[in-house]
Amino acid sequence: MLLTQIPRSAGKGKPIFAANPPEAMHLLRPGYAVVGWRQPDLRNGKEDNTNQWEDLRVELDGLAATFAQIRSELQHPAFDFNINYRQGFSIPLPHLGSFNALSQALLSSILLKLHDGKLPEAITDLRSELDLIRVLEKEPLLISQIIRVRQMEFASRATWEALQASGWSDDQLAQLQQRWQSLQFIGPFSAAIILERAMMVSEVAQWRESDSQFQKMQGTWGPGGSTSTSSDPWEAMARGGRELILGLETAIWRNFWSYYDERRFLTIVQAGIDGTRPPARSRSLMAEQDRMRSTLTRLGLSPESGREDPFMFAGHSITMHQFLSNAGINCVQCLTRAFRAETEREIVVAAIALKRHQLKFGRLPDTVGDLTPELLAEMPTDFMDGQPLRYIPNRDGSFLLYSVGLDGKDDGGSQGGAERPLSPKATWLSGRDWIWPQPATSDAIEGYNREIGEGIQKRFLSGQRKSKRK
Repeated sequence: MLLTQIPRSAGKGKPIFAANPPEAMHLLRPGYAVVGWRQPDLRNGKEDNTNQWEDLRVELDGLAATFAQIRSELQHPAFDFNINYRQGFSIPLPHLGSFNALSQALLSSILLKLHDGKLPEAITDLRSELDLIRVLEKEPLLISQIIRVRQMEFASRATWEALQASGWSDDQLAQLQQRWQSLQFIGPFSAAIILERAMMVSEVAQWRESDSQFQKMQGTWGPGGSTSTSSDPWEAMARGGRELILGLETAIWRNFWSYYDERRFLTIVQAGIDGTRPPARSRSLMAEQDRMRSTLTRLGLSPESGREDPFMFAGHSITMHQFLSNAGINCVQCLTRAFRAETEREIVVAAIALKRHQLKFGRLPDTVGDLTPELLAEMPTDFMDGQPLRYIPNRDGSFLLYSVGLDGKDDGGSQGGAERPLSPKATWLSGRDWIWPQPATSDAIEGYNREIGEGIQKRFLSGQRKSKRK
């Protein structure tokens, strides 16, 4: 299947879309981003060179046949990668390695088409970007669902870039909105957690029944044994005593404590699964976290870390006792990714609906509720706290659209102010409030480009000086 292959440059070396891609939705400060396809060239703060749009155009033209076949394959109603789930945590997953590269390649193609003013071709690639998220939707593995969330981040940036262009028809935007609305995350994550639970139950059974499987597990998760080769009789006696204790712990855990630990793992995971079952619009991350804190407290675990003061020995049994508790908690914490993805989708859908409202009425709506029922069937939900997304129209024709973020507290979108992101890797989902960005001002973009250019020149001259010294 072509989807499992990473697109390569038509020439030699690492392709531009991987080494120096056009930046998409790059934040200058929270709430304000650079429109990537409007940039004069391809540059960023990570690479020591600048590419031209023409360089990317030549490269992607050489991959035209590959992209055409990928778009064709994405029209399949379902996808099956022939995974044998009975292999448990040893399942080989070679097909997962290509998805990020495919998403980045499509994102670069979308920005190039927008830069060239080819809106029909840009929307075609954007639909493919969204279709790519659907490929792993039915694959009930946590890693597959985590990859889907990463793919959606590419798609949300691509959509933001597309919405900054003029010339869209309402029909084009309506189809794009429908594709976004069709994406699901909580249900697929729930199915993945259920399979993860089944695989862990099978794994624990093997640890009880097979010495080799248990020893393999000990080598991965247990404390390392002594490697001393000293001939000192007292040290040898101490080493023998430690081995005797570890052997005793092993026997006790496999025959007795493993059932208690397994039951506790199942209780933790079931609490997370239960949180995915209420009607979609009545869910919120804050409510689920409160419920999970209650479950963890009842099990004697710290709601913050999942750790405890275990009433056990100090070797392998503690390791497995804590490992199974953490495994359950990690499964449930993956639901945070699901709620986050559902919220991100709602924000993007609302942003598209706002663009459609502007096209139809020549202005922004006064409230987000004005988008229903004509442009949205339901109020866009913030799955962080279960309330409608926050929206404020501005007099200058811009708007503030945001979620309260992971802390569940409404900071009024205040991070749209003057403070810069804390990290160069910061995204619009990095702040306390998750703000759908507005385009940065031309002065701010000019200053950013000057700063990036100076940095590239400085690193280039430094490299030349080092070469001369050699």
